[in-house]
Amino acid sequence: MGGIMTSTQSVFSAALYTAEFRSVSKSAADRPVLRDVSFGVGAGEVWGLLGPNGSGKSTLLRILAGLLRPDDGSAFLFGCRVRSGMAELARVRFAFESRGLLPHHTGLANLHLALRARGLKDTKEYANAIQRAAERSELGGALSNRVSTYSLGMRQRLALAIATLGDPNLIVLDEPTNGLDHEHVIALREHISKYARTGGAVLLTSHCLAEVSEMCTHIAMLRDGELVICGPIGTLTPPDTTVTVLTPNPDSVWRVLSAHPAVTHLRERSGGVTATVKGDSPVPVVRAATAMGVEVSHISVEDRVAAIYRHAMNEGGRR
Repeated sequence: MGGIMTSTQSVFSAALYTAEFRSVSKSAADRPVLRDVSFGVGAGEVWGLLGPNGSGKSTLLRILAGLLRPDDGSAFLFGCRVRSGMAELARVRFAFESRGLLPHHTGLANLHLALRARGLKDTKEYANAIQRAAERSELGGALSNRVSTYSLGMRQRLALAIATLGDPNLIVLDEPTNGLDHEHVIALREHISKYARTGGAVLLTSHCLAEVSEMCTHIAMLRDGELVICGPIGTLTPPDTTVTVLTPNPDSVWRVLSAHPAVTHLRERSGGVTATVKGDSPVPVVRAATAMGVEVSHISVEDRVAAIYRHAMNEGGRR
């Protein structure tokens, strides 16, 4: 498979990861769900696990949580092979959307029950942990209401607050931005960044590629259970990027862009032109579209992670 340039050096060079998958394979009903998946998540790294529905993301997370056993290969936490009930799982928080919340209890009761389940008693440390989680949830007085009355976004914020109780070393998040408004997405992004700066590791799934670009340092992409892209976002280069130019004069823009050596394909769209540009730096093409005096109302450039994802899902990328 050709196309995207990637580096696996940082993925496989460390002797010990916070979380690691080594040649993990899993089948269900005689159908391969995961095929020889290997990568590692280090301290201070934020990984986005990407892929379409059915690509194996949830299965991989369940294997890491000790809820499923792989057919071949192994998952590791802090250098120890994952098994159900292992002590190292206490250093990990899993937030699979809002699953696991107790709907007939209040939000505050959910926080207390989660913290007590982790062994903390009614001490000053306990009280401080509850206060930090309550503030992080930004639910205010709604913490006194039953979770069954919460919106999806409120449940998500409570689940995320619970995930960070007790200062874990690794947080695993399944679609963490689902149901959140823009303001709370920004707050989540800032919290994840702060957590990673203190040495915490994060592994998250998301269908929002723009948010992955903002939140993550690394990505791993699954397609049909296979790892097709893996590495630091900054080292991954898509073979092409799309640029959309909205203009009242699409014919003039078409003529300008069709003469540019970096443009490999053009197509008409309502109110403008979409160009396919070599690599991930379309700035010269954007300048060309505006330098000829052609009226341009808007220019949008495809996000880097979105471009990598598009190519990986359509053409395979590089394992």
